[in-house]
Amino acid sequence: MWEILGIEPTTDEGAIRKAYARELKLHRPDKDPQGYQQLREAFDEARRYAAYHAEEETPHEVSVTFSYVPETDVAQPFREPEGLQPDAVLNEPLWNYDGLRHDAYAHAQALMENEVVALKAIERYLDHELPDALEARRIYSVALAEALSEQPGLGRSLVNNVSALMNWELDSIHTPQLPAWIIDALEAQIDTTFAEHYWQTLALQGQEGRYAQLKWRLLSGNDAALPWWTRLVPDLLMTLKNEVITLRWRYPQLLDRVNPALVNAAFGQTWALSWTLLIGLWFWGYSAWIAGQESLTMAAQSLLLVAVIAFYLCVYPRLVERADDGGKMAKFALAGLWPLAWAIIAVPIWHLLSLAHHVQPIEKGPARVCMAIAILAYPLYWTMKVQGHNWLVRPGNVVRNVFMLPIRLIREQNMVVKFFGLFFTPILMALLIQMAYYVE
Repeated sequence: MWEILGIEPTTDEGAIRKAYARELKLHRPDKDPQGYQQLREAFDEARRYAAYHAEEETPHEVSVTFSYVPETDVAQPFREPEGLQPDAVLNEPLWNYDGLRHDAYAHAQALMENEVVALKAIERYLDHELPDALEARRIYSVALAEALSEQPGLGRSLVNNVSALMNWELDSIHTPQLPAWIIDALEAQIDTTFAEHYWQTLALQGQEGRYAQLKWRLLSGNDAALPWWTRLVPDLLMTLKNEVITLRWRYPQLLDRVNPALVNAAFGQTWALSWTLLIGLWFWGYSAWIAGQESLTMAAQSLLLVAVIAFYLCVYPRLVERADDGGKMAKFALAGLWPLAWAIIAVPIWHLLSLAHHVQPIEKGPARVCMAIAILAYPLYWTMKVQGHNWLVRPGNVVRNVFMLPIRLIREQNMVVKFFGLFFTPILMALLIQMAYYVE
C-alpha cells in the first residue's frame, strides 16, 4: 500500500491524505478506474494502519496485546468515519465556484488570442492545478464552454480541439457533458463567425475591379430602389439575386446588411438582361437572316420566327412566374399560347414523318395514323392527366428548351469553340428551320 501511495510507512494521517491527493491526479476515476480502485484501497488501509498505531500508543489500565490485521482478515467491514470521503478530501478548502469560473473565462480569452499556447496551458491546468474533484471539473468544463460561446470569432476547429481535450463529445447525438443550451450557444456563435467571414470575403472580392466594386456597392448599399440601368447590364442583377438567395438560406443573419431594394428584387418578379438572352437573340437572328436571303417571303417568315423566339426567350418566363403566383391573366395568356406551342412542336414531327413516308414505300393510311398519334396523343395525355396549370406550361417549356439548347451548349465551351459556334452553327440551323417551318 505504501508503494501505491508513494510514501514511507507513517502514522501521520495528514501525510497519508496529501499522498492520496497527489496520486489521485494520476489515477482519475473517469480515466483510470482500476488504478483509482487500487489507490482507494491503499488509502483506506493506510488510514486503518495509522488509526491502529495511534490507539496502541494510548495508555490503558489493562495491558492488552494488539496485532495489525489486514482488511481481508477482518470479519466486520470497516465503517469510514464521517467526513472522510475522497471528494471531501479534495473539496475542503482547495477550490471555490467563482475561482473556477474566473479561470475558465481567462482560458477562453487566451484561446481566442493564441490557440496552441492556450491549449497547452489548459492541459497543464487540468493535470496540476484543477482540484481533483469531479464536481470541480464539471463546473470548470461548463464555465469554459459558456465562456467560449460568448467569444466573437469562435471557429469550429477551435471548439473541436477544446472538446477533445475536455471530453465534451460534441459529435455524439446525446452528450451528458454539457447542457443543451450551451451547445446551442456554441453552434450559434460558430455560425455567426462563418457569416462574418463570408461577408468579409464578399467585401474583399468587391475591391478586385470596377465591375466587382459595382456589385459590392449594389449589394451593401441602402437604396430605396435599384437604378434602372442595372437591368441593362448583362447578368448583373441575376448574379446579385443569386447572392441574396444564398445569404438567405446559409446566413440569414446577414440579410440586414443587404441592400433592401436588392432583397425586394431578389424575391420579386424583375426582368433583367442576361448574356444567355443576348447570345440567343444573336444566334437565332443570324440563323433567320441566313434563311431569309432567298426571297421576300422567306424574309417575312424569318421576321416572324425571330419574333416568336424572342417572345419565348424574354416574355414567356415572366408569364410562367405570374401564373405560379396565381395570376389569372397570365394563366389565360398561357392557355391561348398552348395551341401555338403544340403547333411549333408538331410541324417538324409532321415533316419528319412525311420524309419517312417518301423514303419508304408504305401506305398513306398507316403514315397518316402515325402522324395523328404523334401530334395529338401527347397533348391529349397531358390535358387529361396533369392537374393545375402544368398542362399549360408543358409544351411552352419544351419549345423554350429547344430554343435554348444550342445557346447552352455553346456557352459551356472554350472561347475558340464559342467563336466558331456563334458564326458557323447558325448556317446549319438555317437549313434546318427552312426544312421544318418555311413555306416557299
